[in-house]
Amino acid sequence: AIEITGACENITLEKLCIDGGRVATDPAFHTRSLACGVMVKGAYHPDKDPKGIRIQNIKVLRCIMQNHHGRGAAFYATAGGGLEDCTLMDVSAAAVDVNLFSEKITVRHNHMARCLVGVDLTDTRDCIITANEIRQCGSGFSLRRICNLSTWNEGNQMLDNLIDQTRGN
Repeated sequence: AIEITGACENITLEKLCIDGGRVATDPAFHTRSLACGVMVKGAYHPDKDPKGIRIQNIKVLRCIMQNHHGRGAAFYATAGGGLEDCTLMDVSAAAVDVNLFSEKITVRHNHMARCLVGVDLTDTRDCIITANEIRQCGSGFSLRRICNLSTWNEGNQMLDNLIDQTRGN
């Protein structure tokens, strides 16, 4: 629905309702970067630290993202910003995906329901995931490592989150 790429800085998306149009009778398919509510995607290579100008300080505030085949909100190779006070529901992949060289992203006080995963963290650092409610999802968190660079997958904090009625991993 909304894709932010290139050398963007200091953008705030606020009070939007983004409906992907997925209905219960649609066949299930999971995609990483297609059919997302909000996709913030900087330049990256999976085996190299990001170089050059980065996407910075993209904030998604008080939005509703629902009925997506992809992620509700995804941050790839992004520095700063994050997702706060949002509702993400009925998403066939992760509600929130912080991935591939994203750092200092804050995911705070969001409500996630009926998603494959609440929050997916892969190859990130110094991100804060706090005060979120994750209900009726496949799992609350997915933590993965793809790259082998030594400074990634460090310093992330998951604090004071409620995870309820998950189906397990």
